[in-house]
Amino acid sequence: NDTLTISRELRILYELPLDGPISLEYIFGKIPEESIEIINSAQAKCQTTLQKVEIEFRIILEDGEHHMTSNISPSINTNGEFTGSFGTVQDITITKLSAIALRKSEEEKAVVLNNTQALMWIHDMNGILLDINAAAEKATGFSKAEMIGVSLKKIMSADSETDFEEYLNTIKHSETARGSFQIYAKTGTKRVWLYQNTVYTNKGCEPYVIGSAIDVTDSVKAEKEVARQQQFIRQIIDNSPNIIFIIDEQRQIMLANHTFSRYYPFNKNEIPSVESLSSGSEDIFLGEIDKLFEMEEGQMIQFEGGLKNPETKTLSWFSIINKCFREKNGKKYILAFGMDITGRYQVESDLLAANEMVERSLKVKEQFISNMSHEIRTPLNAVIGFNDLLGDTPLNEEQAEYVDIVKTASNNLLALINNVLDLSKIESSNLALEYLPLDIGKVIMDVVKILEPKAKIKGISVLTNFDKKFPVKVLGDELRLTQIMFNLLGNAVKFTDDGTIDISCKIVKGTDRLKEYIAFSIKDTGIGVAKEKQADIFERFTQATSGTQRLYGGTGLGLNITRSLVDLYGGTLKMESEPGKGTTFQFVLPFKKYVESTNLAKIKSCTGDNILSVNTNKPIHILLAEDNMINALLATKVLTTKGFTMVHVINGQQVVDAVQQQHFDVILMDIQMPVMNGISAAGHIRALPGLVAKIPIIAMTAHSLNGEMQNCYTAGMNGYVAKPFKPEDLFNSIIEVVKRDDIFERSLIKEVNIN
Repeated sequence: NDTLTISRELRILYELPLDGPISLEYIFGKIPEESIEIINSAQAKCQTTLQKVEIEFRIILEDGEHHMTSNISPSINTNGEFTGSFGTVQDITITKLSAIALRKSEEEKAVVLNNTQALMWIHDMNGILLDINAAAEKATGFSKAEMIGVSLKKIMSADSETDFEEYLNTIKHSETARGSFQIYAKTGTKRVWLYQNTVYTNKGCEPYVIGSAIDVTDSVKAEKEVARQQQFIRQIIDNSPNIIFIIDEQRQIMLANHTFSRYYPFNKNEIPSVESLSSGSEDIFLGEIDKLFEMEEGQMIQFEGGLKNPETKTLSWFSIINKCFREKNGKKYILAFGMDITGRYQVESDLLAANEMVERSLKVKEQFISNMSHEIRTPLNAVIGFNDLLGDTPLNEEQAEYVDIVKTASNNLLALINNVLDLSKIESSNLALEYLPLDIGKVIMDVVKILEPKAKIKGISVLTNFDKKFPVKVLGDELRLTQIMFNLLGNAVKFTDDGTIDISCKIVKGTDRLKEYIAFSIKDTGIGVAKEKQADIFERFTQATSGTQRLYGGTGLGLNITRSLVDLYGGTLKMESEPGKGTTFQFVLPFKKYVESTNLAKIKSCTGDNILSVNTNKPIHILLAEDNMINALLATKVLTTKGFTMVHVINGQQVVDAVQQQHFDVILMDIQMPVMNGISAAGHIRALPGLVAKIPIIAMTAHSLNGEMQNCYTAGMNGYVAKPFKPEDLFNSIIEVVKRDDIFERSLIKEVNIN
């Protein structure tokens, strides 16, 4: 009936008033929530089961937290019905805290024992094991259950039994001991333990020994292994086919192998000195020891040299390395290592000889190709040239047809010869650009016309934008520029499915006043290129993604070729791209300025003939050096027809003599001539005193040797025309070099069409 009756003792224990009624709620005010739940649960269980229930709970008193136990028993009437409960309460705080402290101590001890890397154990004063840690279990192979209660003596080797008895006596009297034991692991292997043990006096309990040890078995084995390795290394050094030795600061050989002793015999029972073994300053190993000791620590010298074997008297070649090092005490040493390279040296000598033979063969081949080029181009020059002159004469329809056939056949033959002769240039990256008149705008529009139908099918607009100051013509390689634009515009069309392609060209500033610098830009709205692929996309056989080739086709060579051609022009190809937004390619190419042939004045001479001049009414006076009479006749016909005046000589010496006897505006110089060739003649002219040394010289040659053009410019020539020549190329070269001459550059130039 919810009546609570408590004894005086419980009032005192709970710190309750000694008189008056006490409610259960008042008592529960001193008890934590989780303990109230325990009490209520026990009351309910007692009422339900009619059995005594024992519980443990906490209560908060003035001096702090107390731990209590209670026995709750049911009160039952004669009918067996529950009418209430009664019980007892006992304060177990001291016992509880002692148990907690003991458990904590045991846990801490277990943590120390089981987590230290050292081997640890506890045994009583008679050596009976009370506990071991995990490291000891692992080291012995015995489990803790197998070891506890067993004497430590049982796992010790027979050799250590006497030591064990001495150990027990020492630990009892001194309360500490240190030393080593040899023990047997469970597998039967012998281990060596280095131990240090101490007696622990437990208050109120028997004392026991806390032992710790480290397993030094591996260290002992390591020492033996080090000794074995040292012996092994010594065997390697002694059996090495290379020379190995060490010199100390007193110039003594501290270490030397057997190979060294074959070249420098000495008594093995003595420490030899460098002076006793050296054959003099020429000795590649021992000749300059003083210089070697000038090296700093870590410094190394490497060289090669020859040394005679004193027994066989044969000369051997060595690759030698000398290195300086110091010990911790500061003493300096020189380590010398000599690798026998006699075989390699012989192979290299043979290779050098073979290489020289190959180079001679290549020079013979190159000279042969050059001579064949000269011999073929020389008559071909006449065939093409005179055929062109013939085409300018009155011809009937049949004759004109024959002239066209000859022209086509000779041009095809020339192209075939050029391809054969340029093959070596392409393989060796010596392909050179041509510098002929070209219309950049026309080149771009021609490429657009080819690719525009495909763009229209895809609904792409191709827009062009040219600078208003854009030059009509420049000097450059039309074929290579076409390749560049075709590859870039072709890529733009290929990888753009909708939107626009913008092509722009504009003039930019450059460093050379004789060149036009043109900036090109091709921008599309295509698929773009991921940033991480942009560096690789210019490599051969590379495309933006693995699926690009499946979707769009192609070999992945276009951009690589384009970059090579831009580099050949002296420009740099740059790319800006973002996936899904498009790609822009930009590059700047330098072109030579084009001088129109109409910049020459066409005037009448005093005889009434038409002449070409850049200075008043004086014609351009040309000295032609050509030993082939047919080619000389051709050049004379071509040039005099256009009003130039000519003097013809047949060798270089006559050229040098002629320029000192009369004035010439330009020299057309064949390279291969008798008495003195064109290169030598140019050098002699440039060495003459006065203005004659500055006369413009144009090389005219059928040679195809790599570097022939560079040889001409190195000799002081100003221009280069290859045979067979095109009349317009020859005219442009003459005009360009004459206009550069300071004598004519100040003259007034009239613009008259000469074609």
